[in-house]
Amino acid sequence: VIFEWMTEMDASSAEYTTMNTEADASHADVINTEHTEAEITHQASGEADFQLNNTHTDQSEINFRSPLSFAIPISLTSKRKNDNSGESDTDNSIPQKSKQKLVSERLAPENKNAIPEVHTSQIPIAYKEPEWSDIPEEQYSFDVLKNGGIIDTVSLNSKPFFVFGRLPSCDVTLEHPSLSRYHAVVQYNNISAPSREKGWYIYDLDSTHGTWVNKKKISPNLYHRLRVGYIVKFGGSSRLHILQGPAEDAEDESEMTITEMKEQHERLKKETDILRLREMQDEMQRREADQKILEDRGCGWGIDEDAEEIEEETSYASLVPENESLYIDDPKKALKGFYEREGCDLPDYQFTEVAMGKHKCRLDLPVDGPNGEELVAETVVTGKRKDAVVACALEACRILDKLGMLRSASHESRKRKQKKWEDDDYYDSDEDTFLDRTGTIEKKRFIRMKNAGKSQPETYESLLDKYNTVAKQIQEIEAKLQKAKEEAEARASEEMDELDAYMVSIKAGAMDTKTRIQLKGDLLRLRVEEQKLRKLVNIAKPASLPPLKPR
Repeated sequence: VIFEWMTEMDASSAEYTTMNTEADASHADVINTEHTEAEITHQASGEADFQLNNTHTDQSEINFRSPLSFAIPISLTSKRKNDNSGESDTDNSIPQKSKQKLVSERLAPENKNAIPEVHTSQIPIAYKEPEWSDIPEEQYSFDVLKNGGIIDTVSLNSKPFFVFGRLPSCDVTLEHPSLSRYHAVVQYNNISAPSREKGWYIYDLDSTHGTWVNKKKISPNLYHRLRVGYIVKFGGSSRLHILQGPAEDAEDESEMTITEMKEQHERLKKETDILRLREMQDEMQRREADQKILEDRGCGWGIDEDAEEIEEETSYASLVPENESLYIDDPKKALKGFYEREGCDLPDYQFTEVAMGKHKCRLDLPVDGPNGEELVAETVVTGKRKDAVVACALEACRILDKLGMLRSASHESRKRKQKKWEDDDYYDSDEDTFLDRTGTIEKKRFIRMKNAGKSQPETYESLLDKYNTVAKQIQEIEAKLQKAKEEAEARASEEMDELDAYMVSIKAGAMDTKTRIQLKGDLLRLRVEEQKLRKLVNIAKPASLPPLKPR
């Protein structure tokens, strides 16, 4: 009986151990399922207060992992009944929501590679389309040149302006790191006006590395004219954008051939070298003449035969100040009164410690000496800084008293600079005619013009007379230069050395290089003046008269 009982007990223990292992695995699956559900719920809804229900877990641990007592024999039937009840408890311990979640996960697995949508704000462009902006009627485009070949073509007929930059939102995106996010704008003008002709313009948006047109860097925030054939380079990019379009928009070609242009360049270079050589020879001759005069004079020990003794005049009245008794008691107060009378700030004493207990005080006076030098009062005092200030102020009073400035109120050390009203068209910097409804600003402007002798306004007739005078001067200078050019060509036809030809031309009274260069400079200045006067005449002309055209 005992043997049968022990055999039955061993079988029951082995069966229960197998059942306990299966229950632990089932419990682990439940825990993992609930954790997975918590993570998915937290990612989808962002709720941080999700908690697991640990009540059934604790009960399962008690049912599955509590130690058993084998004090009495347990029948297999009762054990199987308990096992079935344990499995039902374990199955019931799983929440209904978790079961539904597991079913839904099996039917539709989660997309773990989904990327959340990110909304980025567009960076505003600092450019305002002008009123004269319009879409071009002719066909324009940019040929993109790189490494000697055309790699792309950018059409310029769909919009009135195109933004070049590094951002994808730009009309033309360039990926070079030296470009700004919004680098430049190419703008079309469809309205022909005296101030701005019809065609394409480029506007640099104050980029970091700049924009180049025909190898010249343009100024930012200004419109620059682009003609057909111009080459544009943005930043440090190696791509060159060549503007293509109708031939009427191209720049006028020079009548001279390449050979003639090279010859002209070489001729100008030779003329410059000859002029520089001539100036060096004149300078050497002048130095030799001065040296010869000094050698002929000899050593006179500073005394010539007709030398007259000149008494040295000094602006100092005397070595001892006359009015020292007036400021010796309180020199700081006397010096302060001088500064206030002259309209200057209070004296600025500068201290330097020379040694232990020894101070050096320096004061720069607001007036100049008799020879234009700066006046400085400086003293070194052993003691306190207060004593050094008093000594420095006394020295400054003595210097000013010797010059006769300390007690004088008529001396002006800092004269007020006269304002140049012509630069602002006789308006003050803070005056605004838009907000003026009484006409006071215009009255003040008229008074300033009258005081400056500019009360007579310019009219169409006066501007036209000035324009005709400038045009006449331009014609005279051009005639002189043409005559000199013909003479130079005639001399060049003769076989003669350059230096000999130059000396012959000087003897013949021909125009030298220095005079020619000066006339060319005057001609350039007069042409600028003529262009300015032509614009003013077109503005002031009556509506019935035709506008002046360039010469």
